[in-house]
Amino acid sequence: MRASSPPQPNFIVAVRPTNSGHFPTWTQRYLPWHISDFRSILGCRSSLQMDPFTALGLAGNILQIIQFSSDVFLAAREIQKSGSTKDNAFLEKTTRHLTNLTTELESLATGSCISDNNKSLISLASDCHGLAEDLLVVLAQVKAKPGSQLRSIMASVKNMKAKGQIKQLEDRLERCKSQLTLELSKMTRCVPC
Repeated sequence: MRASSPPQPNFIVAVRPTNSGHFPTWTQRYLPWHISDFRSILGCRSSLQMDPFTALGLAGNILQIIQFSSDVFLAAREIQKSGSTKDNAFLEKTTRHLTNLTTELESLATGSCISDNNKSLISLASDCHGLAEDLLVVLAQVKAKPGSQLRSIMASVKNMKAKGQIKQLEDRLERCKSQLTLELSKMTRCVPC
């Protein structure tokens, strides 16, 4: 005797009115089986319910993905128009200005007699100059030519990845700049009139 096979879902359905007298919907007409049929075929006996904390975690992850995508595309739009984001363009401008100032400070001290106060000022200016150059290199890596949509999206993703490094260099440069300002103010107070 032949073993009986499990019943297969029937894909051919006659179109006839349901018990309520209405014709069946598309899904009722062409997909006559129910999800529970697949659960029984696959051996799944559990329902598709989620723990509340898992659902909350999933919702949070989806919101993070949406936020990240939104940030990438907004930055890509800015990069496509001007080649850089507004924040990066401003940061690059101020960093270039600081680089020029530290270069002037370093060049003024090379020709004259250097006191101990001036040596520390020159050393600090040199440190600021190095940090500024490092920051300018990172900012140049996240730039793109204006107009290219694909390159602006790629530059936007690079910008998102380099945000932590840019912030770290910016903070270090800000501390160096404030120390340089303090040294300059101390030096100007000590100069006799």
